[in-house]
Amino acid sequence: DWFFEQWLGPYPAVDYAIGDVRSTKLADGRWRHEVAVIRDADRPLVEPVQVYLVERGGKDHYLVWNGEAAPGEPLLAQPSWHRHVFVVETEQRLELIRIDPRRRLLEESRSPVGRHNRGDNNDPLFNDRRPAKPRFLYTGVGLSLAASEFFAPGTPPQARINAVTALIAFEGSLQRDLRKSFNLLAFTDRETNVGGSATVSYYFGRKRNRQNRQLRLRTGMSVSWLNRSGLDPEGGLRLTELVRITHDTRRFTLWPERGHQLTAGVTASQTIRLDGETDHRFSLDVDGGWVQLWPLAHHHVLASRLEASMVIPLVSQPEFRSLNRGGGIGGLTGFTANELFGLAIAVAALEYRHVIVDDLRLPLLNLMWLRTIGGALFGGVETLSRCESYQGWFGGGSWYGHIGYGLTARLQILGVTPQFFRIDASVPIGRRTGQSCLGQVLP
Repeated sequence: DWFFEQWLGPYPAVDYAIGDVRSTKLADGRWRHEVAVIRDADRPLVEPVQVYLVERGGKDHYLVWNGEAAPGEPLLAQPSWHRHVFVVETEQRLELIRIDPRRRLLEESRSPVGRHNRGDNNDPLFNDRRPAKPRFLYTGVGLSLAASEFFAPGTPPQARINAVTALIAFEGSLQRDLRKSFNLLAFTDRETNVGGSATVSYYFGRKRNRQNRQLRLRTGMSVSWLNRSGLDPEGGLRLTELVRITHDTRRFTLWPERGHQLTAGVTASQTIRLDGETDHRFSLDVDGGWVQLWPLAHHHVLASRLEASMVIPLVSQPEFRSLNRGGGIGGLTGFTANELFGLAIAVAALEYRHVIVDDLRLPLLNLMWLRTIGGALFGGVETLSRCESYQGWFGGGSWYGHIGYGLTARLQILGVTPQFFRIDASVPIGRRTGQSCLGQVLP
């Protein structure tokens, strides 16, 4: 039985970790170190483990443990949990400790996720290195163009600029750390000449993929230099603080095929006038949403979205940039971004996503490779309140909709970094002329 269990049975779930490290300076100036390596497995296990040490100055050492916790005892008598201590003397202090530098071990995270239980919610290699190595990565660039506004005849140059939204994102954390991350974002949009944000995310619960957990608490702030070319005649400096909690089970963010996202957040905004103006604006935004993906067949998905948001003006009157915007990219794309506004908004949308051609290998200037061409048939409705109050929300004259189709493309930059492109064409439903908001007649 032991033969079949050892050689033909499933591989043990085992997690190695660096435990206590104690360093003592000796009388001759050298250093004596006690390095503990902890093995936590779901069954008795014997396998050799190598530990790599680097002392200050670059001198390195390789230590080997044969994996026996009880020397001379048979396999089934070996304990599943064991703490092995290496003792080594060096000329200098230790600078780096790594378990399994050649990556020959197969590990599974068994770090605690609760008081009395364990679970796979960490990267099993995170506790194999001390100190942990930091990382700072470019995570993506985004570009959105409202073509109906950008290419409209007679559009002034500044309005064309307002139809473009661009961003570049970066992320920093400790390597293989699934507990928290730090994100930086630089952006420009129809309201902002230039802006930047910094957020910190804390992750909890089970893993949804190898790099993220399902539950995220995000907090951060942003600074925006506002322009004067929109519906608001005054610019200024806008400060924004946010707290958001998200439960996300989608394994792939760019084009997921299953899972859901539940989110709720609170955002505080302060618009500070410059050049001696004193009509500062303050507001609070409370929002929530639910996105669900319903797999129909391979590469055929029905996506649903429900969202609601409410703006609460604080000791000031609202302006257009502080209201919920119902049209444009991110809303009902059949409407322009300057058509639909309200203090409160609720959105319901459906989208049928499908792949037209898959598994392509078409190079574009040998820099990007086209992998997939797909499509999306979408539609949605939303209801908005008035701009000055919450009256009319869900009323008979507050509903708008759109329907359209989009072509999508998935590419890889240099064969590695995924990129997603989408072009939508949509038709508005319920468009009305002569609508007024904050004393102005909307286009």
